[in-house]
Amino acid sequence: MATENERNDWISIEESITVRRPIPPLFEFWRNFANLPRFLKHIRSVRVLNSTESIWEVAGPFGKNFSWKTRIVAERRNALIEWKAEPTAPLPNAGCVRFARAETADSTLIDLTLRYAPPGGILARSLASLFLADSAQQIRQALRAFKRTAERAELAA
Repeated sequence: MATENERNDWISIEESITVRRPIPPLFEFWRNFANLPRFLKHIRSVRVLNSTESIWEVAGPFGKNFSWKTRIVAERRNALIEWKAEPTAPLPNAGCVRFARAETADSTLIDLTLRYAPPGGILARSLASLFLADSAQQIRQALRAFKRTAERAELAA
């Protein structure tokens, strides 16, 4: 998922979960980025602009919100969605979600990777690494929330 213009100080978090639903409805739900705030609680809103671009607004420290344009940079139907924030985003970030058939019938393995570059370079990265465990925990919670939503068939895209 890393590209040649991503810096070496990017932090990466990867988590996986199995959901008892087939791939197509899960993929379609996730593909509509306006659904992301339903389970990624740090995202306040997503405004879809077109089939590949959207504006994401996230909650920042001290009650300040930040927003930026995000673009889907790769997509394989029912398999992968990869996105990246515009270069001028206040927090450079990228993500990828992969969908694969799980071992149990009608279940899907979802693998989520989020990458971000803390502002300030290597020093900020050192400080940010202190919070990496907390970030990973938030991603685990987000995937569990997605699983609950999906398995309750609340996936109206």
